[in-house]
Amino acid sequence: MNSENSENNTTDETPDISYLPPVSNRKRVTPPFLNQYKTNFYGNKKAILPQIADCIPANVKTIADIFSGTGIIAWYLKHQGYRLVANDVMAYPALRLRVLVGNNSTVLDSDDLKLLTSPNNDRHDYLSCYYGQTFGESNCNFLETWAANIPLLNDPVKRDIAVYIPVICISNYLKYAAVHFSTLGTITGDQHYLNINLEADIRTYALDMFPNFVINNGFQNECSQADAIELLPRINADMVLADPPYACRAGCYEGHYSFFDDLVSIFSGNGAKIANPYDADADLEPYTYFGSRNSAITGLAKIFECSLHVPHILVTYNTTSEVSPSEIIALAKCYGRDLTMNQPIERPRPTTFKNRNIKTNEVLMLYK
Repeated sequence: MNSENSENNTTDETPDISYLPPVSNRKRVTPPFLNQYKTNFYGNKKAILPQIADCIPANVKTIADIFSGTGIIAWYLKHQGYRLVANDVMAYPALRLRVLVGNNSTVLDSDDLKLLTSPNNDRHDYLSCYYGQTFGESNCNFLETWAANIPLLNDPVKRDIAVYIPVICISNYLKYAAVHFSTLGTITGDQHYLNINLEADIRTYALDMFPNFVINNGFQNECSQADAIELLPRINADMVLADPPYACRAGCYEGHYSFFDDLVSIFSGNGAKIANPYDADADLEPYTYFGSRNSAITGLAKIFECSLHVPHILVTYNTTSEVSPSEIIALAKCYGRDLTMNQPIERPRPTTFKNRNIKTNEVLMLYK
């Protein structure tokens, strides 16, 4: 299975992946602000959330979403009444989980906004130095004041929210999901923020929009920033939801989204730790990579190996990556996992540069 020359196509020895129906009879709830939930990562599953919910066995109560990304699946399943164990290895996704999935009730109020926007001479100029040509002087002055005041909030959840809100407001203006920089230190393929009033956006989002995403589902939902494979043996859940990066051109998430992690570092008071604010290298500890064919096969094998104690595994993958769903099914069989449900969902979106104009199937594979 680890050979670079392995075939992607189904052979006589590869299990059949014909359609099996969904298994859950639980009534779905559509979150009222689902359409306003920002997803700007490749591979996010916003379009197929109901199908994912339909795949969950009726006896499942706790779900471990180990590659949460935008957090949209965990946040959606929180509304369905499940207890969540949500994780991502990158700083910005992990922050999103803490404020949207782990947080059941905390929001910022007008007093918090007054504190966060009060003049503060003890501030750093990382935003001006790194992104001044992108954001402009006025926006940088406001953002640096906001960042300097975040430590003054007594509640750690509010501090996380205060870090999250400017980052999500900045992301609202990005034209593309992936963020890269020109030699001038400006974001490529997009307009500058020079004529955008980020202060107004942040104030409005903090008081009027963010509270709409915070719900209490009656559980203490766990959120973490860890390597998914290292976390798996410690997880106590009824089902693992594994939506790993696909082995394709868009599978290098740390390269495409390091900008967001750098913003989180700055607003968290760790701007000095950023080695290069313009590169495509998130400052991560060593972790399990899934972006190439060999690494994806190895990583998927580790998922099955490290989750033998969990009754169910739901894997999402697609049909235009360098690892086929048939190969994943065969790999699961090696670890004693039987396929109980397989649902292909056609989606008209590209996943590789070579096959830009073809359709792909998202395949939901449930194992027990």
